[in-house]
Amino acid sequence: MEETINRTTIQFPIRPIINGQEVPSSSLSLSVDGPVNVTPNLQKRGESLMVVFETTSTGVYKVSVTSGGEHIQNSPMNVSVGKKKDGETPKKETQLPPVFTSPIVFDVEALDEDEKSIPASDDSGVSLDVESPVPISNKSFKRTADGKKYTVRFETAATEGQFVVSLKHQGKDILNSPFTVTLSKKT
Repeated sequence: MEETINRTTIQFPIRPIINGQEVPSSSLSLSVDGPVNVTPNLQKRGESLMVVFETTSTGVYKVSVTSGGEHIQNSPMNVSVGKKKDGETPKKETQLPPVFTSPIVFDVEALDEDEKSIPASDDSGVSLDVESPVPISNKSFKRTADGKKYTVRFETAATEGQFVVSLKHQGKDILNSPFTVTLSKKT
């Protein structure tokens, strides 16, 4: 049973991903079904995209986020708005499944395009770039303990897609760079 509460702002982050691909936030449509009518909106906060709405009633709100009629990852979702025991401060419980990120890790030879070893003292001249169909995080590379390879690492929430990884020394691709990493669902 719903109860009237002070005007409360509900906000939570979303990832606009459909079938492993990020969709532009400008293509998203929001709807909220709940005990009272609310007007949801999207707000960009740093790197996060937030769904925000205000309500004056407790209860369960079903939030749908779609693009072109397709639900994004984790949509629709239920947001439960209630009161704390003292009755003064509303609380919310967003029942969102976690967004899992998977690390992509591989080693490459620390050789320049002429197949000459890149000295560890020159690692400051090495750069990493990843072209990705979806956002990535924690992009890094480091020299292996034996000094002969670089371990390249990045994280993604994608379950499929193609990533083009470029490792350069002094602005030139190292041996065999760029590398293509393809993720695909098991069939």
